[in-house]
Parts: sequence; C-alpha cells; structure tokens
Amino acid sequence: MAKPSTTDIVFLGRDITVDFHYYPATRGYRNSYGAPEEPDEPAEVEVERVLYRGRDITGILSDSSIEEIQSDILEM
Repeated sequence: MAKPSTTDIVFLGRDITVDFHYYPATRGYRNSYGAPEEPDEPAEVEVERVLYRGRDITGILSDSSIEEIQSDILEM
C-alpha cells in the first residue's frame, strides 16, 4: 500500500516541495527451502506534484528530472 507523503528537498540548487507516494520494498515469496520463487521488489517513489515557491512545476519537468527527484527521496 502506498503511503502519501510530502518533503522539502534541494534540487538543482532550488528548494522544492514534493508530494509523493512511497511504496516500501517487498520480499518475494520463498519456498520451504528458502529459494526465491518470486523476485524481491525495491522501494519506489511516485512523484505526484512538485512545487517551487508555491507553484506547481510538475508539468514542465522532464522525465529524467522526475527520476532524479525520486532517487533523491529514496536516498533520504
């Protein structure tokens, strides 16, 4: 289940506020011998909205910028 959150980070030298959903890492199913039957899933962040000085700039950010913001949040 996704957990909605908000955080402030510095991106490209600017203070931004990010609304996002956090999906925690999950461990795939292991059989009775402990061998993996399903792959583990890493934690993920889905950016919903990016605010700069109170304005929504999500629509003008490139996909690579969004991915970098997601990565920054996961490293927190």
